[in-house]
Amino acid sequence: MPGLPDDALVVRGGEDLPESFAQGSGVAVEASGKVQGVSVNAAPGLTLKDLTAPNAQTVTPGFRIGRLA
Repeated sequence: MPGLPDDALVVRGGEDLPESFAQGSGVAVEASGKVQGVSVNAAPGLTLKDLTAPNAQTVTPGFRIGRLA
């Protein structure tokens, strides 16, 4: 899967508190502070409205299932 362009929006729902990430299943924080294994919604060329629109495929309205490369 190709990476995202630098101008792509990345949206994370819920409360983005440090303890939320620390307790997340599969979440890792590198020594540099970079977070891995966090679910987000992103795609090249989409707007914030596009990225937060309801999606019938997920149990959380407004978020799609996918992987950020």
